[in-house]
Amino acid sequence: MSNSDRNQVVPVAPSFLSPFDVAPAGAPVADMVGQTPVIVDYWRLIVRERRHLLVPVVLAALAALVIGLRTTPVYEATSSVSFESTKGPVSIQDVGGGLTNVSVEDGASEFLETTDVALRVIRDLNLTSRPEFVAKGPLDNLVSDVKSTFLSKEPVSTNEMEERALRYFQDHLKVVKVHQRPLVKVSFQSEDPQLAAAIVNQVPAAFIRADMDARYSATSEADRWLNERLAQLKANLDKSEQTLNDYRQANGIVARDSDEASDRQISALNQRLIDARGRLAAAEDAQKQASDPDFEKAMATPAIAGNGSVARARDARSVAQGRLAELRSQLGQAHPEYRKAAAELAQAQQDLRRQVEAARREITGELEAARSNERQLAGSLAAARKASQTLGSKEITARQLEQEVNTNRQLYQTFLGRLREVTAAGDFIKPPARLVDPAQIPAQPVKPQLALMTIVGALLGLLVGFFGIVLVDQIRNTLRRTDDVEIKLGRPLLTAIPKLSGARMARTARMQTMMPDSLYAEAVRTLATTVALAGQERDMKVVAVSSAMDGEGKTAVACNLGVALSTTRRVLLIDADLRRPSVSAALGLPPGSPGLVQLMTRRASLDQCIKSVGGSSLKVLPAGRAAGNALDLLMSSRFGRLLDEMQKHFDMVIIDCPPVQLVSDTLVLGRAASSMVFVARSDSTPLQVIRRALHRIDKAGISVLGVALNAHDFAQADRFYGESSGYGSGGYNYAYGRSDRKQRRSAAGPVTIMGEG
Repeated sequence: MSNSDRNQVVPVAPSFLSPFDVAPAGAPVADMVGQTPVIVDYWRLIVRERRHLLVPVVLAALAALVIGLRTTPVYEATSSVSFESTKGPVSIQDVGGGLTNVSVEDGASEFLETTDVALRVIRDLNLTSRPEFVAKGPLDNLVSDVKSTFLSKEPVSTNEMEERALRYFQDHLKVVKVHQRPLVKVSFQSEDPQLAAAIVNQVPAAFIRADMDARYSATSEADRWLNERLAQLKANLDKSEQTLNDYRQANGIVARDSDEASDRQISALNQRLIDARGRLAAAEDAQKQASDPDFEKAMATPAIAGNGSVARARDARSVAQGRLAELRSQLGQAHPEYRKAAAELAQAQQDLRRQVEAARREITGELEAARSNERQLAGSLAAARKASQTLGSKEITARQLEQEVNTNRQLYQTFLGRLREVTAAGDFIKPPARLVDPAQIPAQPVKPQLALMTIVGALLGLLVGFFGIVLVDQIRNTLRRTDDVEIKLGRPLLTAIPKLSGARMARTARMQTMMPDSLYAEAVRTLATTVALAGQERDMKVVAVSSAMDGEGKTAVACNLGVALSTTRRVLLIDADLRRPSVSAALGLPPGSPGLVQLMTRRASLDQCIKSVGGSSLKVLPAGRAAGNALDLLMSSRFGRLLDEMQKHFDMVIIDCPPVQLVSDTLVLGRAASSMVFVARSDSTPLQVIRRALHRIDKAGISVLGVALNAHDFAQADRFYGESSGYGSGGYNYAYGRSDRKQRRSAAGPVTIMGEG
């Protein structure tokens, strides 16, 4: 494979691989095999790392359980409140408000969550003395500590304590309307179960008192205004009666002839004028009440509350208030549905204000009409009186004074009746709500829920553990499957050599002679076949074997490759790793045997340096003693002549080179060789290290025949990476037709040294 051939295909990495897994541009890649879905790869990763994944799950579950056990328990008490709907015509006692004419459907349950009711409960139960209600948050405590460091600590005021208690109270109070029933469930959560029960039982009582106080205040205000108005009317009546009596006595008038037509006409007009003035007074009362700057009080006046459009708008607002209260207790104020309901309530409030303003304008119109009618009747009465000029001036004056007395008396009687209504409204009225199911002291806490916290903690641990193993898996970034060589490196795979364990690891370099029918030996023969076929296509008599790092098994691969090739040709294995020679030890040669270093320095002859391996035709030229000037020896012309000479006596020369990333010797040896076999240890060496090594080889102009994947765990790759190689199954661990006993007898004899006994 020439250097120009390596730049023809650009590999494409599958979508589920990490960005670090993509092969470098300009590297070859074979046709990609079928790829597994992402979820399958993740599942295999979970199965492979299940023990590591179990650790964060157990730790997170235990942490959640410990936190739950150390958390102060919270208890919830619930009571039931019934609202009595007393809807009916609006009367004078409803001027000031209250809930007498409001039902649960109208949103009466909203009043249980008002600030007034909350403050009453806080003061009744002295909740400001409870640390639970007035404690600051962690951030507030930090700010207070910083302030106290530089400033003198100021005592907390009563208002601030009540504000803290009010916020805590409103956050933990929950009011839920029972569907299609005039019932409301009032719940409160507290660290003290007795206090939780006391609060939910106290809320209805505080609400009833607040409602009664509101109605009493409204009744008192109406009573005061009516008394002032009545005193004025009484003074007018007394004055008119006194004027009439004084006039009669002064002029000796005892009676008048009531049968005269003029008197009847004047009497009729006078009656109509009295009625008109009564309507005018009622219109003025309505105008005064409707012009109250307090919107709620103005809306509750009889003239406005009795308006049909206002009533419908008020019902719409009550429905919006009820829906907002229900969503706040169920979803919270941050939920989009709650915000939508809040916008609907604001719109309903605006519609109600518009209807009230319209009703106010209507009342103003009625007042102007009453005034116009009163002026017209007054004019008609004046005209009738003028027509009765035939009567004596004294009698006419007496009649006029008498008519004025009657007018004042009727106005006085009208307002006196209204004052009696207001006085009656001050008496006790049936409360609009009552506590039907008092709360019991809760025995079990609602928080913390240990089972739920443990499950959530375990799930969070599972999530963290999963991301952790995925991250570690991506960081490791090694060759795990056989097709990773082509997909991630863009190099052809020459063979996949199985991983050895136990006693076999000590004799890895001699597996080809000691266990020729093993899977390991078969994989090496596959490599030998590939090298032999490549040698037939082109003149390739010198093959270098190297790896990126030390410990990847290149020496064992070189030794077994040499034994496999020696069955059909003359093969010489040269240990060119002069800094850390290992071929002699791997093949069991005596330590200190002369080798390449002694041959290059003319301290030994070729016959003295070349050794043979028992059980095979392989010849070995060991490195000899380690040399400090290894690079100088390998770059010398004597080494080049030696290779040329060896090619004349051997069909193939295999050179065991040092690791590429550690020294530059390999680049010199690679250029002297026809091609190179690159050894990479499966699931061990990082891809970046392998790529850098191959990049150095390519820059040196060395032809790489392919990659031999060493120490590959087929069982793990099949189970966790979906390789499905089929190795090791169905009795194919050994060659066809060989029994286990024959395999045990196939081990080669001891290694012999050329020229020795």
